[in-house]
Amino acid sequence: LHKVDVRDVEGVDPVSLIAFEKVMITVDAIKRFEEALA
Repeated sequence: LHKVDVRDVEGVDPVSLIAFEKVMITVDAIKRFEEALA
């Protein structure tokens, strides 16, 4: 798909999050992301 980037939790960084107008993330990924930041 055009202008779509798929990443796992380990590959997410702030620049990749702000590069797009919209970000879709699963609940499980949010939980894993929170654990990684804790």
